[in-house]
Amino acid sequence: MYSVSFKFNGLQKTDEQLNVCVDDAENRLRERMLTKSGFDVVTKQIEHLNASFRDFDENGNGTVSLDEFIKAMFRHQFVGMDDVLTALFHRYDVNDSGSLDFREFSNGLYGVNPVPAASVECRSLCQTISRRLTQGRGNRALVLALRQLDKNGDGTMEPEELDHGLREFGVDLTPGELKVLCKYFDRNSDGRISVEEFNHTVRGDINQWRTRMVHLAFDHIDADNSGAICFKELKEAYRADLHPDVQHGIHDEATILSEFIGSWMKDEADTISRTEFLDYYKDASLAVASDDDFTQLLKQTWRSRTALPRQGHVHVMITQHDGAQVHAAIDPVHLPQRQPLDKTTIELALRRQGAHDILKFKVLDGAPQECVESG
Repeated sequence: MYSVSFKFNGLQKTDEQLNVCVDDAENRLRERMLTKSGFDVVTKQIEHLNASFRDFDENGNGTVSLDEFIKAMFRHQFVGMDDVLTALFHRYDVNDSGSLDFREFSNGLYGVNPVPAASVECRSLCQTISRRLTQGRGNRALVLALRQLDKNGDGTMEPEELDHGLREFGVDLTPGELKVLCKYFDRNSDGRISVEEFNHTVRGDINQWRTRMVHLAFDHIDADNSGAICFKELKEAYRADLHPDVQHGIHDEATILSEFIGSWMKDEADTISRTEFLDYYKDASLAVASDDDFTQLLKQTWRSRTALPRQGHVHVMITQHDGAQVHAAIDPVHLPQRQPLDKTTIELALRRQGAHDILKFKVLDGAPQECVESG
């Protein structure tokens, strides 16, 4: 897992430090439910927690979006820590669906159904596996190999199959380490490990800037705005000519394009969904250290109808109601993931960072020309 920095109480936090903050948030939430239930048994504490989320479940399907989750946590006095709450949400969104079954969240929080990323023991082991994979052939290749080992296509495999697959990629597990994986990824106690949950935990999540860049790249490739990328669009947008092996004369463009198409393990009559495209780059992201390098990777891989924005803070000069002017630098984590930047999204980002006295503002650097000035 690469290192991600977050703002928390004015300090930069790496992903490991953020995990400590998320662990602390979990403890605080359990303590609050203990008090709220009158120090009742765990089942009652879970009921109180579920009831608090139910108030924010707008469509009544038992799930909440990230925004709904943050609003519910605000009720429990979790204020001014959206980055930590976002990380907490993704910790329990084990299938990367973008929505959270709050009953599964409650059961995971209390250990009724253990969640791998919530366990220090399991998380530490998966981080070790991730580092070993990054030094070798990479997580994306492992994902494809594990899917091939999944003979019946149900998304699970026996522990011995996982152990064999990892050894093929230079990751030798001890019997004790394999036992840990079975404990957390055999959710049904049927002797089979969930491949997708294992991959989710090993690769971790990618930060909001990288997520936003991937969504923008998807939108550029999806020329007909259908919400899915067909292989004709993929071939037209893919920059095989900039691949290092082509640049150094090792392979020609046709070979590189063919290998890339094959890596999706799909029939060319099929399409690639937004979720599949994001998953691909979550795997690729492991080997890319900085956000600048990740953005450059996307720019070199795809022909874009419009330029992808560069990574970095958006610098803004705010004019306050008394006429005073202050400079603010908007952290990329506060910027929208999928929609383009405009005056409204920039103002919302400023307010999320704590700037509330805003008469008007002027963007100095880091945003498109059309949203340079407000007011």
